[in-house]
Amino acid sequence: MINDLEKVAAFWPWLLIVLAVTLAIVVGLFLSVDLGSRFGADWMGFFFMGVPLSLAASVLITRRDLSLGEGSVFRPDIADVASGNWISRGITLVCLVIAFERLVRFILRREYQDAKGLGVVVLLLVFIGSVNILSALFGTPGGFTHHLIYAPIVALGVFAYAQRRSVQCIVIVRNTLFIFLLASLLLLAVRPEMVAETHYRAGIVPRLSLRFYGFATHPNTLAPLCLLLIFGIRLQPFKVSALNISGVLLAIVCLMLTQSKTSIALVLIGVGWFWLKDRQAAAVSTASLRRWQSTSIALGCLITGLLGAALIATMLANSSVLDKVAHLSDRLQLMTLTGRTQIWDETLRAASANWIFGYGPGLWDLGFRIKVGQPFTHAHNQFIHTLGAAGVVGLIALIAYLVALARFSWRARSESRDVSIVLFVYLVMRGLTELPFNISNAMQGEFIVQLFLLVVCVGSIQVGAERFAVKNSRPKAFRVSPRKMKIFA
Repeated sequence: MINDLEKVAAFWPWLLIVLAVTLAIVVGLFLSVDLGSRFGADWMGFFFMGVPLSLAASVLITRRDLSLGEGSVFRPDIADVASGNWISRGITLVCLVIAFERLVRFILRREYQDAKGLGVVVLLLVFIGSVNILSALFGTPGGFTHHLIYAPIVALGVFAYAQRRSVQCIVIVRNTLFIFLLASLLLLAVRPEMVAETHYRAGIVPRLSLRFYGFATHPNTLAPLCLLLIFGIRLQPFKVSALNISGVLLAIVCLMLTQSKTSIALVLIGVGWFWLKDRQAAAVSTASLRRWQSTSIALGCLITGLLGAALIATMLANSSVLDKVAHLSDRLQLMTLTGRTQIWDETLRAASANWIFGYGPGLWDLGFRIKVGQPFTHAHNQFIHTLGAAGVVGLIALIAYLVALARFSWRARSESRDVSIVLFVYLVMRGLTELPFNISNAMQGEFIVQLFLLVVCVGSIQVGAERFAVKNSRPKAFRVSPRKMKIFA
């Protein structure tokens, strides 16, 4: 009896602490909802600052050393190691709290009644539920973790935030990534082993054995962030022209140092498309469209040919490149897309035990890599990886989401100055070799790129609808010019 009383006495303080913390969270949540509704305050933009801050803090705290190499099968995921420090956990908690608060306000204030893009968000939630929840519950080994529920909370919070704060969100992304990439380059000059691999031998830049990670978890995840900086400057330029030029050059330098082949090629195509569209708009305004078309096509073909010839000549002059080609040929990797068919075979073999729900979110995690003896962290193909991890259910959900996102991006192309459609095409094409639609963890660069596209589309369509309403609700003499209504000038 005395022992029971002692146990109860020891338990009560903890119970009171839990109740006090719960009460404080509930009161703070409703107070935040009320203040946000009354004064229009919104803190969701912190998410787009929080993820880069978390990545940078992880690199600095863990003192990442890329000179040790990354080829070990038994190496844990960099993202998992990075999320283990207390700063990253604190930032994650803050981002989840503000996202949940924004979601509650979105529901209580019935903001969803006038929201744009609900269909896309619903299919995004279906995709997240299929890949994260259903595959974790019904996959072959399964394995549910709390990280899997972060993505839908953050996605809904950003969607609610973008309905009226899309411009502010783009400015935050632009400024944050400018500082993020600049700090990464500065650290490269001081502690290169923390932000770059210095013995890289499969790059596309001749005689450059450096591959730039920056503060990201991998060069292939840093490259899309460089692209977002270019898009942010295009949509919302700095007021100082020198900053615009510096930002674009910074993004291009970081992108080239990543030596990410797919991203570099797609970014060059995207930048060329922007240039052609801008010249087309100028030609239309001066009634010289035909002359512009012939001149632009000829100039584009000439530049492409010269760049291709220069690249081939440089590669032929570089003996190390020829040695690499011979080495790849000896190992028959050129016939297997650099060995990726082996990864695809292992992925499909893992999914064959459960074609409906797949292997589960743990596909190509540390345990799976040890089991199959391969060092890769994913299947290097979005569609094959989704089929392997979430089965046919996940693949159908992905395709449905992409179809809806394609329509959404196409509708927003005019107001976004083609950024929406170029970014969508970039994500889909990158999905042939990487996982641009990875939503296993909301606190990662890949998820920021998806949400940035969502923000751009929502903001563009909102402004397009407002412009249409203004145009048709006023007499002809008082109608507002569409050029003055553009949100992304």
